Amino acid sequence: MDSRSHFHGAARSWLEKALNGVEPVGLPWASLLAFQRIVTHPRSTAEPLTATEAWQFVTGWLEADLAWVPNPGARHGEILGRLLAEGDCRGSLVTDAHLAGCRSAIRRIASPGR
Repeated sequence: MDSRSHFHGAARSWLEKALNGVEPVGLPWASLLAFQRIVTHPRSTAEPLTATEAWQFVTGWLEADLAWVPNPGARHGEILGRLLAEGDCRGSLVTDAHLAGCRSAIRRIASPGR
């Protein structure tokens, strides 16, 4: 990863604290694959990682005791469709809507009384 990036320190600090904290950390596949795509791309950093190097980071995170992979629920298509339409999501915002839809499902699971 590019330790020269001004985002590196804050991102690394947050992830280390989260994975070593007390609450579960959801790592959606869309986010993990975005990491893999970005850190291996030759135009994103002066020293891109190999696919194997990047995947070692991903598997290391997934092996953390608090890590889990949230998967879309049965109503994800409905929720995603509404978010895409209401937000007129296009381009890179499509993935953001997908992740927001996953988050919506996670909140319902975590707060069944709602």
